[in-house]
Amino acid sequence: MLAARQTANCWHGIGPILVTRTRRRGGVCRAQTEIPSDPVDPVCVGFEPSTCNTNVSVWQIPNSPDFPPEMRGARVLMLDESGNLHSVYREGQALTGAYWDCLALLPAVVPEGPVAILGLGAGTIAHIVHALYPQRQMHGWELDPAVVALAQQHMGLQQLTNNGCLVAHVGDALADSAVVAPPGAAGIVVDLFAAGQLIPQLTQASAWARIRRRLAPGGRVMTNLGAAPVAGMMGRPDPAVATTRQALAAMAEAFEGQLSYCSFMTGASANMVVITGPPISRQDWAAAPQQLQHLAKSSWEMWKGSNS
Repeated sequence: MLAARQTANCWHGIGPILVTRTRRRGGVCRAQTEIPSDPVDPVCVGFEPSTCNTNVSVWQIPNSPDFPPEMRGARVLMLDESGNLHSVYREGQALTGAYWDCLALLPAVVPEGPVAILGLGAGTIAHIVHALYPQRQMHGWELDPAVVALAQQHMGLQQLTNNGCLVAHVGDALADSAVVAPPGAAGIVVDLFAAGQLIPQLTQASAWARIRRRLAPGGRVMTNLGAAPVAGMMGRPDPAVATTRQALAAMAEAFEGQLSYCSFMTGASANMVVITGPPISRQDWAAAPQQLQHLAKSSWEMWKGSNS
């Protein structure tokens, strides 16, 4: 999930625009049956009723100079009126310029075997992984069937499931049944948010311990923990940052302190991305695809205790 307040230039203003237009329609996205060939405003292309979220909708961002180049022609998934973008899809361009790209480093530093995605959304991470590691099998879990339905119709998810590289499971990603067959997952991506916030279970070491048990030998977990502390903002109370720190401490307990983390900067704010396991050498990071080398060379820091 990319928060509206955590926006690089490529995201700035998109979330609020969509929220405003949704409210104008009485709180519900009214999907247009005919999409203009060259729209000047974001257009709702799909809506599904949901018991899990307040407003599951897909929006087409215009291919217009009024919008940043990274977003022109993209489709985005919204789940509520928070302005948070939960998935982004642009046909023929898997990389997003946001934290999802960083999570796609995981297959480069884990053994052969399937990758699990806890929090599939509309498949943004799955699209990147398939584009960069086409032989890698994936299993994704998404709680909301409405999200999966819209993603299949409007955000290319059906292509991934049809070609056999992705198995999309509808259900609770933290349930005991959300596992890959033995010996387990070579890597697990965790990107779980609800109502614009990191889900509270991820602030508990017991949840991370259960996730850890799903790994195959030598496997790692990589996660987006949401808002990271940002230089110049220190000292200002931020509940989202406090939640991130709680989740980081819980991970450290479950993984015996074997964590590395970095802040993926997006404008004036950042997402904290964490990977478990022993320190990753430069030689190991060199296995990452060329398109992600700038992320592999980011300032990854080892967990050094509660003051990290």
